[in-house]
Amino acid sequence: MEKKILSSKLVKTLVATMALCGMYDESGKTSIQIGIPSKSGVGGGVLSVVPNKYGIGLYSPLLNEKGSSIKSFEFLKELSGKFDLSIY
Repeated sequence: MEKKILSSKLVKTLVATMALCGMYDESGKTSIQIGIPSKSGVGGGVLSVVPNKYGIGLYSPLLNEKGSSIKSFEFLKELSGKFDLSIY
């Protein structure tokens, strides 16, 4: 039996916020090149959501000049392309 922890409305708001600004200065680039709503942290962690399918948690501490995880971005780009995961 499924138990909802968050309301559908809140989840939609969170995923939209991740897509719009979750990757800070690289949110637009992430949306275009990857298309998976994501939230990065300055320590190298990235949380991504493929709506109605699954979540992806990544960690790689090597950061670019904008503070985003280089390897996580590369992995998400490859994963999204290989399995057509972009929401756009």
